[in-house]
Amino acid sequence: MDNSKIVVKKIVTAILVFVLITLFYFFILDKAVKISDKSLLKQTTTFIIVSTLKSSLSVIEGSTVGGGFSAIVSAETNIQAGDIVQAPYDFVDFVWRILLYGILIITFFKMLFMANFTDIGIYILAIGFLFYCISFLKEKLRKNFLQIGKKIIIIGLIISIFIPLTLFISFASCEIFSKNIEKNINIQIEEITEKWTEIKDNLLSKGIKKSFSSTLKGIKELFKKTLFILIEYTCLIILKFILFPILIGFVIYKFTKFVLLYFFGSISAMKFEKLFRK
Repeated sequence: MDNSKIVVKKIVTAILVFVLITLFYFFILDKAVKISDKSLLKQTTTFIIVSTLKSSLSVIEGSTVGGGFSAIVSAETNIQAGDIVQAPYDFVDFVWRILLYGILIITFFKMLFMANFTDIGIYILAIGFLFYCISFLKEKLRKNFLQIGKKIIIIGLIISIFIPLTLFISFASCEIFSKNIEKNINIQIEEITEKWTEIKDNLLSKGIKKSFSSTLKGIKELFKKTLFILIEYTCLIILKFILFPILIGFVIYKFTKFVLLYFFGSISAMKFEKLFRK
């Protein structure tokens, strides 16, 4: 009788744990979807601004006026138009590509959530807990079913909890850390974009020969400012899309390993670790 009570208690506990995990999953999934939408909107806005800047520099680089801007400049100063803006254009193009990759990463995870990929983890968890409960009812099958159940539960946790939780915590923590910095950088990028657009208009105007010297000086000063701002923003992007997710993923990995060690023993924790080593 006592043994039956213990079995019932273990089964009820397993069911309660599954219900709690499921509720937590839907809670964290909703948070992850919302923050990914927010991050995608912000990155897209910045991407448009940087694209405008890139477009202006591209026009300056290949600009032609009359017989060709490059020819006019070359005749009077021995400098090619493309040489003047090549360096800032290359760096803007580099930042533009990083932003594009960042948008693709966020969109990829958003598509996973929209396709209900992580929901599969809940079904896998249900199967794992089913094996886990059956192991207490069938003495002969206990050892095998218990081991199978633990393995399936680990896989289910990785798919349903690990992915959305890592995404949410990394984006949320980075949002808190970089909110003011990113806002300030975006304002500065908008300002330099307007200045580059103004320079582009000046270079394409009819008074190019008269204003070229002052325009060239303005380009050099603006290039320094552009370079500094874009270096800051590149560091921010690397922090947001590479370092933070890796750090948060590592912390969650260690925490999950600790939980598995506490509830299922050292064998399950070792198997969980092997999944990531592969």
